[in-house]
Amino acid sequence: MLAALGVSAAAAVVVVLTNLADVGQMMGHLVVAAIATALMLVGSKMVDWPKTRLTGLFAMAVLLVQFLLIAAGIWGKSDRFLAVSLGFFVSAIPAIAFFQAAQSAVARRAGMAGLAMSVLVFLCFCAAALIQAFGSDYGQFDFWLLAWESWICMLGIVFCLVGWGTDHRHWRWLGVAACLAFLTDATRLQFMRPTPSSAPHELVILGMIAIVIAQCNQLFALQIARKFNPFRLMAIAFAIAAAGVTIWSDYYDANPIWQMTPAQRLFTALWICAGSASAALVIVARFNRKPDPVKATMEFRQLAIVCPHCGKKQTMPLGESACSDCGLKFNLSVTEPRCPQCSYLLLMNKSDRCPECGTPIGAELRVPSSELRVDTAR
Repeated sequence: MLAALGVSAAAAVVVVLTNLADVGQMMGHLVVAAIATALMLVGSKMVDWPKTRLTGLFAMAVLLVQFLLIAAGIWGKSDRFLAVSLGFFVSAIPAIAFFQAAQSAVARRAGMAGLAMSVLVFLCFCAAALIQAFGSDYGQFDFWLLAWESWICMLGIVFCLVGWGTDHRHWRWLGVAACLAFLTDATRLQFMRPTPSSAPHELVILGMIAIVIAQCNQLFALQIARKFNPFRLMAIAFAIAAAGVTIWSDYYDANPIWQMTPAQRLFTALWICAGSASAALVIVARFNRKPDPVKATMEFRQLAIVCPHCGKKQTMPLGESACSDCGLKFNLSVTEPRCPQCSYLLLMNKSDRCPECGTPIGAELRVPSSELRVDTAR
């Protein structure tokens, strides 16, 4: 990555010194380089955490390719490279999230499917850019519109696939079928009616089905306490009601959306409620997730003990060892007492509750020093 950045900088310097560039190109390159550097710093932070290390490396590689594409478009004054870089950007950003999802058990298959579809969507954007650049005649068919429709359907399919292979929500496939039917019908309609004044009714129905099922699948995949189930059902009810009013308005309201008829105002309000309730549940699930195991904050390597057989005081290493006088064998280990709920360190804690979260703790965790386990054998 550093080598590629260096080559890019060297090429830019050569172009500047040979007077082949204007001020706009130089300023554009500096701005893009600064943005790419800032984003790579964010990616480097992800590398510091074991759970996101691979995703951070993947994100940095994606940012490097994005930077090179934009730099090629700037210095070559090529709209094709800039168009391809736009397609790469809108395809790669979800791909980073899909890459991280593919490393979890619940969304592994959904993440892998999303990565494959990201490649296909990027190829659609490349095809649209090349067709536009070379002026190929395909009538009124809009490949850019097809690429954006594919991008939207990709997101819908991935949201519907979360949990595939780990649960029995087989109704998710209705949402996947709705997304594919939406893309197929939209492509067909471009050939039949190149410039429709509004979206056909069947596309609105398919879109609403896909959105509602994707939202339901995401909400049921959240790990939340049972007491929050009414809120989950409320968010789903808001989405179903909003979808129903949207379909009704599409059939009976002739006004465009920006004129806001009463039905359009109603489904807009319902969608806001559904989105807000869903976001609130995501926050609740995030804050109530089980903490990851915490590593020891102190490193213990040896203990000063008195041999229970011969009474000799000596310093013994952790693990397996033996008394230097009588040969009694030891197996020493040290474990920090922590709260079972929030993993707060309980060393020197005298109370019967965790001082961080208030969880009651057992007597075995209220010891004022590290837990010691000694196994002896001759």
